[in-house]
Amino acid sequence: MLIRLWGSAEERKRELLRNFMVLVQAIEIASLRQITQTDIAEYEQLIGIYLHGLLDLFKGASVHSTHHALLHVGEFMEEMGPNHCRNASAQERYILFMQEQNVNMKFGELESTQMHSCNETANLYGLMDSDKDLRATVPNQVKSLCAITSKDDRGTKKANLIDCNNTAALGAAELRFIPNSEMAEIELIVQNRFKGIKELVRIDIQSYFLKQMAIRGVTYTIRS
Repeated sequence: MLIRLWGSAEERKRELLRNFMVLVQAIEIASLRQITQTDIAEYEQLIGIYLHGLLDLFKGASVHSTHHALLHVGEFMEEMGPNHCRNASAQERYILFMQEQNVNMKFGELESTQMHSCNETANLYGLMDSDKDLRATVPNQVKSLCAITSKDDRGTKKANLIDCNNTAALGAAELRFIPNSEMAEIELIVQNRFKGIKELVRIDIQSYFLKQMAIRGVTYTIRS
């Protein structure tokens, strides 16, 4: 659009257009998904030309923080890679990080859990950055840990025994609805069994009755 408007206009507008197109070239380079040292050098050259042109075209104009930030983009690309991996807001960048925090199924304590996990991670990063001796030992430790945790034990008895999510019902489950007359007695039994639980335990009236079930390799059965 600007090319149509200013391409054949008076000299000042053509100068504005040329300077703007230099900025466009710099932004195109800064937006690349893959960059080289040549790209970084070209960006720094173009952004320098743009800023000098800006001051020439607008005499007495002030340089703002955004202009200053443009001068550091080349440095950021050299130290941290292409911009697309870090150009989102902090909240967007940390969504996956926050989602991966283990809350141990304790909903309502999510905020404190994430705060402690984030603090631990930040402290670990700081420790790794400041302690060269520790940093030298980490690769071997990570390699050993990965070898242990990535071993494929699927389908083995060991995997079946240690899988905390492995709950297998033995036999057909029968769906029943607990009568109101029995509900109070059941809730009282549960409360007495788990006295450390502060919250009031509520039993779902829709329940499955099993004669046998296995959890982590241990079989439980009702008393006959």
